[in-house]
Amino acid sequence: MRRVGYLVFIGILLLTACDKKQSEDQSQSTLPSQRAPYITPTFSGPVALTLWHPYQGANADALQSAANKFTTANPTLTVSLEYHAPENLLTDYEQALRQGAGPDILVTQPEWVGGLVKNRLILPLDTSLIDYLSSQLDASVFQSLDYQGLYWASPLSADLLMMYSKIADMTLEPRAIDDLLIVAGEKGVIFPADPMNLVGLYQAPTGSIFNSDGHPSLDEPTLMTFATLLQSLAASGRVTFSDDPSTFINGTASAMIAPASLYPALVTALGDQLRVSLLPEITAGVLWRPVLDLNLLTISANAPDESVRAASLLMAYLISPEAQGQLAEQGDFMPLMNVTSTTDAMTRLYIQELRNAQSTTLDPDVYQTFLPSFADFLFQVRQPQADLPALIQRWVTQ
Repeated sequence: MRRVGYLVFIGILLLTACDKKQSEDQSQSTLPSQRAPYITPTFSGPVALTLWHPYQGANADALQSAANKFTTANPTLTVSLEYHAPENLLTDYEQALRQGAGPDILVTQPEWVGGLVKNRLILPLDTSLIDYLSSQLDASVFQSLDYQGLYWASPLSADLLMMYSKIADMTLEPRAIDDLLIVAGEKGVIFPADPMNLVGLYQAPTGSIFNSDGHPSLDEPTLMTFATLLQSLAASGRVTFSDDPSTFINGTASAMIAPASLYPALVTALGDQLRVSLLPEITAGVLWRPVLDLNLLTISANAPDESVRAASLLMAYLISPEAQGQLAEQGDFMPLMNVTSTTDAMTRLYIQELRNAQSTTLDPDVYQTFLPSFADFLFQVRQPQADLPALIQRWVTQ
């Protein structure tokens, strides 16, 4: 999970500081023009739902508050939340389901979904919920929810890259990467090392690196452009590739490209010296389109029929502006939409970046095979004097 390392860091930092795929062309991700109501199903009697999640602190409280509002509006339903440590959540779920137990709903990561489908541990979403999601969500989010022709998950929250800078070091907001390197000066910039974050720099001809099947779609000419960019960044002497936010907070770097979810921790550490901006363009007029990082909700294969209907109703509620506002304001969740007319400046920038984002993928092969190989490739192309054509040819062949 991209998110787990950041969550651990945020917990430590706060303590110390206080003490894809309906179309291959996704270049114009748009918000839905109509918001249709979700039709409430009927139940023969009380239904008790159980939801397993990896959250503690403010995020757990925010999710509980949203669940409480849902059950207040639906008095025949109850929702019990159960915490499991992030590193144990998936294993606990798999073991429980194989014993005929487990929750009705699981907070899931995109890299888990394919395996859960293969092992028949989750159910596909029903048609009415799919239709509702398509009417409510930005295209890049909705296109991230299908795998092998079926929809298996509903989103809870999203995350993506933003640019952070220290106002004392950078008085101007650069438009493109070349400008960023100039403005940052010798103090430099931290770029992400995670391959799923760096891949947003790949200028896919279709607008997204993942095709309609969720597979990466790469071609040698575009790979050469991508590799040349990374090599030039590394050779500039002004770019460090790291996913450790402390190198920005405690180091000398003027700017950092990092997930939006880090904002609460960064503003706690840096206060009014922190600036948040849209990602710089790759070159003039060419957007850096980050790949979404999603928290998802899936329905257990052991859930009874009425629990499935109740779970679908809860999922529909949790993507509503009311619930998204609750999660964002009380916790550190990044919303799926512009939740209120008075959204703070940082969230407005985040929403603007969200509309430029690429969908992610639920294909397990991407996470198990492609990304580890791609990470090694990205490291090699950043080396001085790397033979890019030979590296690309060898990697594509493999």
